[in-house]
Amino acid sequence: MHLLCDRGHPEAMCSQLGVLQLACAALEALDHNGNHHRDKMFATEKVLVNSVGGNSPSPIKLLTEMISREQTDSDENLDMKMNIADVICLAIHLYCLFGKGCSSGISEDMRFQGALEDLALREHVQLMRQLGLEGSVTFDTVRKWAVEIMTRLRSLAMMRHEMKQFKSLHKTGATGAVYHPIMIQLLEAMFSPHRPDLTDLQYHAEGLTSRLKATFSLFMSSALPRPASNDCIIIFVVGGITSAEVRQIRETVAKHNANDKQVLIGSTSLLTPLDSVLNFCNRHL
Repeated sequence: MHLLCDRGHPEAMCSQLGVLQLACAALEALDHNGNHHRDKMFATEKVLVNSVGGNSPSPIKLLTEMISREQTDSDENLDMKMNIADVICLAIHLYCLFGKGCSSGISEDMRFQGALEDLALREHVQLMRQLGLEGSVTFDTVRKWAVEIMTRLRSLAMMRHEMKQFKSLHKTGATGAVYHPIMIQLLEAMFSPHRPDLTDLQYHAEGLTSRLKATFSLFMSSALPRPASNDCIIIFVVGGITSAEVRQIRETVAKHNANDKQVLIGSTSLLTPLDSVLNFCNRHL
């Protein structure tokens, strides 16, 4: 770019300003101080998910042990250690993924709750306020807060209990459990050439003709219309959607050669991992 200016061609640089801006943004992202911490979190998540099955300890037991080791390890860089928001984020992921199989019983849940309390007493007051702690940071207020967090985690474990088709968010792989997002499961079922029944989706008929078809389908073998039968498919996620889920939708649509369909993605907000944790800790049950 400097050469272009020196040679008397500033208009050539102006035409490439967009590329220059993207290059600068990429360099800043690669040089960000949080990259090492994020890589550690990805590695931790992989270890916890792969622990399911075999003779390995339960994921929540492993997470509790990791917290204890970090708190006693004085040599590790403070910026690399998990803070309480990181721990809750991993716990939310594990309870959503494995349900009741996340821990082997109430005793492991209680040990994890104790680890949460120890972390909370060491955390900055401002972060604890963001995570829903009311009042001053004392043993009693932290204990009450931790009990509420565990109640919400257990409710996550039961949230797909009544589902039939999308009950599980993982499948068995060569190295253990593999995360199988519900967004991918839903789209694969919608676009599958085998056209499986979408038992967890409800069809709302519009107009007299559609209502008659829906009514007669209860007594006859006629199939209900499928979402993929439409030229335009709207996927709206209430509560927020992550950038990873948006990418999953685009990749799954391309994988099934459904580019002839117009897929519109909408949500109430675009979530970051911290947003998910804050919403979880502060929502009213």
